Amino acid sequence: MIKLKQKWKNQRLWVKLTFMVLITVALTVSVLYLSLTNRIYEATQTQEEEQLLSIAEIVAAQPLVIQTLSNGATNPEVQTYANQITETYQLDFVVVMTMDRIRLTHPDPEKINAPFQGGDEEDALSGQETTSIAQGTLGQSLRAFVPVFNAENVEIGVVAIGIKTTTLASIAKKTMQPFSISFAVSLLFGVAAADETPSMMGAEAARRALAMAGWEPGDIDVLIGTCGVMEQPIPG
Repeated sequence: MIKLKQKWKNQRLWVKLTFMVLITVALTVSVLYLSLTNRIYEATQTQEEEQLLSIAEIVAAQPLVIQTLSNGATNPEVQTYANQITETYQLDFVVVMTMDRIRLTHPDPEKINAPFQGGDEEDALSGQETTSIAQGTLGQSLRAFVPVFNAENVEIGVVAIGIKTTTLASIAKKTMQPFSISFAVSLLFGVAAADETPSMMGAEAARRALAMAGWEPGDIDVLIGTCGVMEQPIPG
């Protein structure tokens, strides 16, 4: 009877210790997962900013855009061109604006010839390329601004393109999917030997998750853009 009680006591202790270790591992991996998520979101935003600037530079150099801004009035051709860029590169807007901040293009035709909103275009109106996150008529968005110059190198307007922050979050989430699955699998199947500490178990789970996703730790800072911005030809 005494042996039976001792055995039951040992089993209860083993269950408690096992439960504590599992909780510790889960917390460790969760912290690593959240840290990785934040890092991937930041890297995705940086990647998108670079891609948006690249497209805006090409749009700003288009003769049609330059001529439209020189004339100071919108026309069906430039609106069609802006819509083509928006659709081809899965953007949320392409706006060509004058030095007075008047939109000559916009996804919503009713907002053409109305002032640009956001207040983050000031640097671009002073000849600088910039990116920012601001609130506009379409909601909060990540935007890129590139000034437009005429043949005499005089600034005549600005090209503003962007994606909503909800779109940015979706891109980051899609990038994170392989890691989410890998972390879950690592936890389900276990990664530890009997002599491993919880921190070692969590670190090993993170390493296995990266390996299952086909990544090296150093690859996190070299994200490949998932929206395929520069893989498409620019409409002429």
